[in-house]
Amino acid sequence: MCVDQGMVSGHTQAIDSAPAKANASMDTLELKVPKEDLEQHLHRIRHN
Repeated sequence: MCVDQGMVSGHTQAIDSAPAKANASMDTLELKVPKEDLEQHLHRIRHN
């Protein structure tokens, strides 16, 4: 669609990547609980 609209030529492609260590073991999962709920968070950032 972008080529059809003239936004890009479609002739060059670039891929950006970074090596990252990954451990997909189910034994290493951790429960992470947010300190505040979504509504409190949105209220706080909207007033900053």
